[in-house]
Order: sequence, then structure tokens, then C-alpha cells
Amino acid sequence: MKTILVLGNLPLATKVMKHVLRHPKAKLVGVVVPEEEKEYPSNDGEVCAYAFAKRKRIPIYKVEDLREKEGFDLAISARNNEILPFWFLGKFNLGVVNCHGGYLPDYKGVGGHVFPIVNGEEYSGGTIHWMTERVDEGDLIDRLPVDIRPSDTGYSLFIKINDAIYFLIVKCFEEILIGTAPRIPQHRLKASTQTGVSYFYFKKDLKELTKKSYLSERERRALYWPGAPIRGGEG
Repeated sequence: MKTILVLGNLPLATKVMKHVLRHPKAKLVGVVVPEEEKEYPSNDGEVCAYAFAKRKRIPIYKVEDLREKEGFDLAISARNNEILPFWFLGKFNLGVVNCHGGYLPDYKGVGGHVFPIVNGEEYSGGTIHWMTERVDEGDLIDRLPVDIRPSDTGYSLFIKINDAIYFLIVKCFEEILIGTAPRIPQHRLKASTQTGVSYFYFKKDLKELTKKSYLSERERRALYWPGAPIRGGEG
């Protein structure tokens, strides 16, 4: 029986927790999640991880709470938005799996549902990889491309990417548990972007995009989120 900790508050994290709870060889020992009962987008109305954990009385932790704890086998960061300290990565016998909202090595950092639309890519995707101290640089376990259609927005692509990530977690979970999951170094993979290079976007890049005076049609689609105003007029 492998002891597993899940990180994140999106519906994706809730789905991952439910999968762990159903698995006969896994034991969910807790979740690292902000204490917020928010509604996040999903294709099925799934609740946030905090609400689910509270209802099911699953232990809720902050990262610092775990500094003195031992005996964990695996952590799954289900699009947790907190940079994890190096000591945290050494707490887990099998390692830490990161669910990245982008197709690695094409798009690293933030905005895997935004910048591929802005850059006119044909697809984005979801990736699960082994976490290291360098953000989004760890060896890949698996990845799945997601087509970007002309009607897609950042909002719709965000949902599709999370669905792809959950598919990958379910597909690879058994191998992860028994220690046979792939470890594919990213330097062996060629970027499949239209320019042939990998991109790394930071939160400041996303913020700068939202502050532009004029937005192209692609930029407007990329930034679309229900209820969130877009500042720039179409340019």
C-alpha cells in the first residue's frame, strides 16, 4: 500500500484524490490545498479539492506542516500553483509527479492554455513529469496533445488540458505506483512549436498581456474567461 499526498485545489486535484481513494494499492494520506471553497471550471461541475477534502475529512496540510513528517511514498501536484521547496521533493520514496498544463518541452511555466493560442499553435496539451528543483525541467512520464480549434478560448483550452492530464494520471498510475513509469529526459525531445523552440512564460508575461492597449483576435480568445473583463480593444 503506497501512501500518497495530493497538492492543488482545482477540480483536477479532486479527481486525482478520488482515483487514489478507489485504488486498492494506494492510500490517500492528505492534501496540500489553500482553504478556499471556490468554483473552478471543469467539464462536469466537479468541486474544488478543499471542499471535497473537508467533506470527506481528508487531512488538509500546508507545505510547512510536512517538514517534520516522514513516511510518504508519492506526491502528485495536480496543477498546484505554489513553487515547492527543495526539501519537500526529498520527502517521497517514489518522487513527486507534476501535472503541467502545457505540452512539454514546448511550453513551460504558466499560461499553457493562453500562449499557444496567442502564438498560433495547432495544439497545446497536458504533461505529467517527475518534479525537480528546476521548474518544468523534470523527466517526462507521458504527455498528450490537445487540438486548438478556431473557436477555442483560454477558458475552453484550460478545461481540455485538465481533462488530458487526468487521462494521463489514470493511464500511468499503476506504473507510477510500482516504480516502472518512464523517465524521459526533456533534452532528448525536440520542441514541436511552429518556431521549433521551447517557450518559458512567467506570471509577469501573462500580466503584461492583460495590460496591452490593443489585443489581436488570438489574444482576445486566449484571455477569454467568463466574468473577467479584457482591457484591450481589438487591434
